[in-house]
Amino acid sequence: MAVIEEGAAAGNVSATIEVRNKSNRDCDLYGYAGLQLLDAAGHALPTHVVWTTNSFFLNTPATESMVGLPAGTPPITPDHPIAGHAYIPLSWDDVQMPCSEVAQLQVTPPDASTSLVIVAAPPTGQPAAMDVCSGGTIDVNPTRAASY
Repeated sequence: MAVIEEGAAAGNVSATIEVRNKSNRDCDLYGYAGLQLLDAAGHALPTHVVWTTNSFFLNTPATESMVGLPAGTPPITPDHPIAGHAYIPLSWDDVQMPCSEVAQLQVTPPDASTSLVIVAAPPTGQPAAMDVCSGGTIDVNPTRAASY
C-alpha cells in the first residue's frame, strides 16, 4: 500500500491509498478500510474514521463493489490507475482545530485482520506529513477498482 496522490480545495483535503496484491493468491476487497493516524514515532493520534459514500470531492455518492486483486500485481508506480490494484479514497479538513501532524497511516484493508503502516504523504515532493483537523476526523469511502 502507498499514498499515491493528495489534493486540496476550500479547506478540504483528499488522498488516495493504492493497494496491490503481491501474494501468490487472488483476493477480493469489499467495503471500507480501517485507519489509525500515527505521528512520526508511530504513536497513535486522535482518529475518528467515518465510513461514508459521500465526500467534498465527489459529484455523486461512491458505490460499494467487489474489487478483485489478482496475485502478483505489478508494483505501485507513479503511473496509475493500474488494473488489478484497489484504491482507498480518503478526505478530511485541514482548518477546524484541533489538528494533528500525521506522518504515518496504519491501514487495515476491508475484511482483513492485519494492518500495514505506510507513509502518510505521496512520494511526489509533497510535505512529509499531512495536517488532519477536526480532532482526527477522516472520511473513508468504499474501496474501489481502477477507473480509466
